[in-house]
Amino acid sequence: MARPFWRNANPIRRRNRHGNRVHRRKYRVGVRRFAPATREIIAAGGGIHNRQLMAQLVAFLPEIQVLSSAEFGIDPDAKEAIAFAILAYRTWRKQPGNLPSATGHGVRWCWEI
Repeated sequence: MARPFWRNANPIRRRNRHGNRVHRRKYRVGVRRFAPATREIIAAGGGIHNRQLMAQLVAFLPEIQVLSSAEFGIDPDAKEAIAFAILAYRTWRKQPGNLPSATGHGVRWCWEI
């Protein structure tokens, strides 16, 4: 398999292209706090085209393998379309489309609105 383009990018810069400071601590603290058992990250969406961001993920989380959803046969640019299809299917089946613990809101069924 071809090596992802972000593996060749330079991960260390004082500021990213938007002028924001990026610190390796933010990546590590976030993963360790919210997902301590994480061994791999599957990246998808527009951010996967950002060489700097992807290189920083790889460099700042050396113990975690960063993969593209393309490696699993899912187009990274189709993430939002797939998510909406799943939500539509769950709504059609009268199943919740959110986790109250993730959203901070109780379960509300769209067909009861």
